[in-house]
Amino acid sequence: MTTGPEAQATWLSQRKTTIGSNLTPMSNLVRRRNGVHSRRIESLHLEVMVTLMFSSLGSNLRYGRSKFFEWARGRRPG
Repeated sequence: MTTGPEAQATWLSQRKTTIGSNLTPMSNLVRRRNGVHSRRIESLHLEVMVTLMFSSLGSNLRYGRSKFFEWARGRRPG
């Protein structure tokens, strides 16, 4: 992934098409939790992590959020 803003926007748009419309709400849930509990990870980094983790995302955001945190538990930034 490149650091150019236009390229990032294009990549995220393509991933939203592939994963589904619930990618944005899932990213928002993860960012909200991060803001409340630690603020250790930047918002864009969280969105990229969510986008890379899922290959598809159904309508059960609670299940998706649970799976994200199981996956992310062993992955530390930096």
